[in-house]
Amino acid sequence: MGVKDGTRQFVRERAKYLCEYCHSPERSSSDRFTIDHLVPQSLGGSDEDKNLALALIRSHKSAYRVIRARAMNNFPVYYSLIVLL
Repeated sequence: MGVKDGTRQFVRERAKYLCEYCHSPERSSSDRFTIDHLVPQSLGGSDEDKNLALALIRSHKSAYRVIRARAMNNFPVYYSLIVLL
């Protein structure tokens, strides 16, 4: 279904238009940004704004690989999020 436009804009404003992983500015970057699920939907994450972050595509892919690897090795997901943030 995807994240609603209003929620997407709220997340962008909350992040002050910066990637929430690497803090790169959205407005002066030529790279693409996305709305990232902190806890992936595949692991039970929701579309609520508290589970969403503004992210560069490359930062999103790095974060997903770390969370997925830790989940597959039986690390709690919340531990993965603490390490990333």
